Amino acid sequence: MSNLIQSARFIVLAAMVACTTSALAAPQDALIGAWCFYEQSDGGNTVKEKVDITFMPDRSYVWREGEFEQTGGWTLSDQVLEMSKVGKHTVVHLGASEMELKRGSTMRFKKGQCSKASFGDQDITQFHNAASTGDLGMLQTYLSKKIGTDVTDLSRGDTALIKAAKFCQVAAAQLLLKHGAALNIRNEEGKTALDYARSSSFHKGCDALVKVL
Repeated sequence: MSNLIQSARFIVLAAMVACTTSALAAPQDALIGAWCFYEQSDGGNTVKEKVDITFMPDRSYVWREGEFEQTGGWTLSDQVLEMSKVGKHTVVHLGASEMELKRGSTMRFKKGQCSKASFGDQDITQFHNAASTGDLGMLQTYLSKKIGTDVTDLSRGDTALIKAAKFCQVAAAQLLLKHGAALNIRNEEGKTALDYARSSSFHKGCDALVKVL
């Protein structure tokens, strides 16, 4: 009889351990794979992001943001996700296709890699910087990826064409116009690209830019 009782206790204990292990493994299994960090909110302000994060079964991760790539290790326990080089985040929600983390700001993810056709704030900044500096190679790279030619920045409402006009980048302006950049868009100061080209006409190249615009 005692042997039967001990056997029964062992079976019950084994079942409890199996259930506990399954409960712990489930959220970790749901995390494994590729995720797109697409949005971040803080105090009513929402910023679009474009970061690919892949969580590996061996508890390593790869973080890719534009040309930047970082690798590290991850753990998930008690609703806390820790990435060794990023820090700890509270898991607000972890589903089959969506995830929400919080550490000060709220970070939103969707399962799978970020679409190559979507562009975050960092992409827009790099695109505009290329227009400002006349980096035709970088401009062409973003244009070939189908970035919105008239996408505006968050601070001034400038388009890439306005950025090019501010710094008298004639070749950059010509390339943007070739790809359909609009001439009549006004930024938050109410100025168009032509307005800036005219006001900077004393700079070398801006006379030619006025004629282009």
